[in-house]
Amino acid sequence: MNTAPTKISEQVGHGRVFSTLRSRVRDYLELTKPRVNGVVMLVTGVGYTLGCAGDVSLGALVGCLFGTACLAAGASTLNQVLERRLDGLMLRTENRPLPTGRLRSGEALVLGLVLGVTGTFSLAVTSNLLTTVLGLATYLSYVLVYTPMKRRTPHSLFVGAVPGALPPLIGWSAASGTLPLDAWVVFAILFVWQIPHFTAIAWFYRDDYRAAEYPMFAVLDQDGRASARMVVWSSLALVVTSFVPLLASGFSLAYCVGAALLGLAFLFVVFRFSASIQNFETSRRFARRVVQVSIVYLPALFLLLLVD
Repeated sequence: MNTAPTKISEQVGHGRVFSTLRSRVRDYLELTKPRVNGVVMLVTGVGYTLGCAGDVSLGALVGCLFGTACLAAGASTLNQVLERRLDGLMLRTENRPLPTGRLRSGEALVLGLVLGVTGTFSLAVTSNLLTTVLGLATYLSYVLVYTPMKRRTPHSLFVGAVPGALPPLIGWSAASGTLPLDAWVVFAILFVWQIPHFTAIAWFYRDDYRAAEYPMFAVLDQDGRASARMVVWSSLALVVTSFVPLLASGFSLAYCVGAALLGLAFLFVVFRFSASIQNFETSRRFARRVVQVSIVYLPALFLLLLVD
């Protein structure tokens, strides 16, 4: 009896199962926003390293990063559960797993909750109470405060910047158990950085946010001048804030020069965006450049802090 067709059929069946499994894993991973999570882990690690009085404890650092990553991934997942209908209205998000139906909202809800519990438990076991409270506050404020506010007021931008700036404090408290002035300076830098970064993103995707009826500043702003002013003034505030470490801890001249050069490069692109605001297509191009430069600016500035 010829068993070749049966073997071929089994191989095809196994291939389809493997392909389906791989696709689902990829969809679950997409819910956690790995690129955003990478930035979260970076700034958490910076906070931990700056907070260490002596040698870095690898075990404690890994536990802190793992717990924070789980909480950030869980918050991103629950955010997409709550915004799945609106995500389906925007071109940039319509192909996410929940709007397309590749995953059910119940599955994503379970994933987000499991990640939240896992992250909290990890911080509780490997760090201390302060770190655990900060991690849980980041998770809950992002999901229960910031996400609902996005549909009600443009000021959600500033509210969302708080949980966005907490990861360095999580790392610092995990390393030292305290939050001195230096830690809050790093928090302030990350908080202010988010304003021009996300305002530029909102301007670039202005039509998308308008279609979903999000009351973003970029949507409510008719001629773009208010958005341009917000990007300019928040960027100036960011550059000023980047020099606060010099006053707080007496950083070196090398840090001062490096921060100044980074700030000038950032402001150059920001002012180009502001100057082009009357032409929507041109301003969109410069808004993208503001986002790109801001992504380079932040890790470069934090690297200067670490090296110094």
